[in-house]
Formats: sequence, structure tokens, C-alpha cells
Amino acid sequence: MKENRKTKLILCISLTAVFSGVIAVVVAVCMTALGGNSVSVAVPIDTSFVSDTEEVLDSESETVDIDTVIDSETEEISVSGPAKAEEMQVQLDAYLSDIVLWLEKSIPYYTMPEETDEEGNVTKPSFSYQPKVTFFYKDLLSGVSMAYNEDEVLYTASIIKEAYILWTLQQIEEAENEGNADGSKYDVNNIFIYTEDKYKSGSGIIQKSEYGTTYTYLDLLRLSITESDNIAFAEIRNIYGRAGFNEFSESIGALSPKKSMYSASAKEMSFYLEETYKFFASGTKYAQMLKSWMLSTNHRIMIPSALSPTPVANKYGWDIGAYHDMAIVLSENPYILVIMTELDRGSNADNRFIRELIGKINDAHMAIYGDLK
Repeated sequence: MKENRKTKLILCISLTAVFSGVIAVVVAVCMTALGGNSVSVAVPIDTSFVSDTEEVLDSESETVDIDTVIDSETEEISVSGPAKAEEMQVQLDAYLSDIVLWLEKSIPYYTMPEETDEEGNVTKPSFSYQPKVTFFYKDLLSGVSMAYNEDEVLYTASIIKEAYILWTLQQIEEAENEGNADGSKYDVNNIFIYTEDKYKSGSGIIQKSEYGTTYTYLDLLRLSITESDNIAFAEIRNIYGRAGFNEFSESIGALSPKKSMYSASAKEMSFYLEETYKFFASGTKYAQMLKSWMLSTNHRIMIPSALSPTPVANKYGWDIGAYHDMAIVLSENPYILVIMTELDRGSNADNRFIRELIGKINDAHMAIYGDLK
């Protein structure tokens, strides 16, 4: 009787060992078929896959289907991995070629009238030309991009206001967190009094106010974005200066505004938008304010109009020699877009061209994600 029990016990242990060996072989074969020796090698893109799988494997009460786990991660991997990003970039480059061909033949022509002297002699004949157009697009999830003349430095007009206000809000936030804001220049409740010597023409609503009207510093910050108010922005610049903003610009790679505040390329302005997007993501009080201001700017005829009803946080700029718009497009797959042009007439033809350009860029953006589904 004892011998039979011993024999059965030995047989049971042997079968258990064999079964364990079979499982090990099966797992090894599966991992080899998946292209690696371990889960972390087979799926290097999403490190959470490793920890999640290990947690399930440690549970004695659940059975793991490796294919199911991988399938559940496919969507995230498809848009975030380096291999997929490279594939997306190749697709974008093809779209860019078509966009550039269309753009270069579609930029509206401007005609300059002839110039004459006092006696009526022609000193400069009439001529037509295509104003400069540049753009920079970047997908915020994958990092892929498209650009045209993106390093061409142009007069920024009012789009630089967004960059400066971003930096200013960060300084105010830091001062408040450290308890140094009250009674200092970082106190947003400080009062600005509009007087005759503060008058500036151009965009904005303060110039229409009566002298003696008061505004808080927070009002000035808001109006610099929502109304592109020249008086508000001039006062903000006087209060907070250039040195800190120059350091900020240099730290993110925007070197042209450090040399001349109102000069930058589309690519450099995109650096400020990336910082803005990070600021939005922080969810702080001032980040939420800036986001709400940029979602309700008063000039939305370019990027916001072209992409409606998609939420667009933008800042435009319009002056002699400049007609620009830059934005964070808050779609399901967010991206940044900077359009800088010398189409300073802002005509219907100019706006149609710019909106069509934006539409083509957005179509390319949508296509690279649509192809992945």
C-alpha cells in the first residue's frame, strides 16, 4: 500500500515537471514568434505593457492571452512608437510636396502701381509679385511635422504678444507660489489708469475708453490676447521688461526675438506654442485663463474659421507687411500651426487662400491618423 502511494506520488511529481516544461517551451515559442525574447523587447514602445502583463501573470486566478494583451495596446502603439512616427513622417512628406506645388501657384498676386516724378515721368514701372508665405505644422502626439520656408524671419506683428503673455503669466504664477506677489509688480490686482500719454493707435479697446478709466494688470494681460490691445500690451511690456523674456526665448530656441522682439520665423513661433501647450496641460489657474482667452480671440477669420467647429486657441497678427495666425488646434489629435505671410491687405482673396492652405494641412494631419485605423 505504501509502495503504491509512493509510486503515485513520484508519477504525479514527474507529470508536474513535464507539464511545467511544456508551458516554458510554449511561452518561449510564443515570444519568439512575437519577435523578441521578452515582452519588453517585443513591444518596446509602451513600457506600461510590461508592468501590466507582469501583474496579470503574477495572478494565479487569471489566464493570460498574450495576443489579447498586445491587441489591446495596438492603438496607442500605432500612434506613438518611433517606427510608426517615421511612417507618418514619410506620409506627411508626400502630402507636403502636393501642398507646396499648390501653394506656389496659388499665392495671390499683388500689383504695385507705377511711380512718377513731379513732371509725370515714370520712375518705377508697375509690377506684380507674390507676397511671402511661410508655415510650420507639428503634430503634438507623434512629433511629426511639415513646413514651408519655416526659417524665414518675418515681422511678427501681434503674434509675439502671445509669447510674451505666456512668459509673464508664468512669472506671476511663480511669484504667487512663492508668496512674493502681493504689493509687487506680480500682483495682478494692481491698477493701471488710462491717461492721454498712454494712447496708442491700432488694435484694441482701451483707446476708446475715457481718460481716467482703470484696468487691473489682469485686465491688461487678458486684453493683450483677446483684443490684441496695443495699449494694454505696451503697459505690460513696460512693467515686466525684456531681459527675462529674452532668456526665456533663448532657452526654448527662439533666438530671433531676442535680437529684435518683433522678428521671428514660423518655426521659432511654434516653440512658444509648444510651451503654451505644456502650460495648458499643467491645468493651473493662469494656464486655464490663457487657454480661455486664446479660445475667444476677436480675430478668428483664418485658422479658427478654416477648422470650425474644432476648438482652436489662436493669436493673430496684422500690420503693414504682416498677416499671420498661429494656433493650438485642440482636436482629438492636437497639433500646432503657424501661418506667417506678407498678405497684409487681408482681402477676401487673401483669406480664402490662407483658409484653403490650412484646410490642406489639416487634411494631411487627419489622413495620417485615418490611415492608422
